[in-house]
Amino acid sequence: MTEQITHQRMLSMTSAELRLLLQRQKSLKSRLEDQRSSVTAAIGTVTTNIHNIKSRIRAVEDAQPVDITDHAVVRYLQRVRGVDIDAVRTELDSDNLRESVKRCPTGRHYLDGVTYVVQDKTLVTVIYDEEPQP
Repeated sequence: MTEQITHQRMLSMTSAELRLLLQRQKSLKSRLEDQRSSVTAAIGTVTTNIHNIKSRIRAVEDAQPVDITDHAVVRYLQRVRGVDIDAVRTELDSDNLRESVKRCPTGRHYLDGVTYVVQDKTLVTVIYDEEPQP
């Protein structure tokens, strides 16, 4: 970008040529200092960006899904979504299911396209027959 001006070269120059050379060197120095300021500012911005990106990578990689129990889901439906759990219980406790459980207190009961799984007279799960099976 710049060349070294040797003492030997300056020996053959006139005063006017030396003054012109001095002015050019001062101008070049000023432009280089302006560039240095811009480069320093750009390096600062890039350094900040690198820090922010690394922080976000850590946050994304460290974020683990929270385990959620069925109990929490039921309470959420009840308390946040306003689902009336007792009404659901009443709907599940139909006369047809009661009669079926009387005959077989443990097992699967198929009623109206729904499978009710019962263990010791307790309904433990419900399978809708239209659901895809794993």
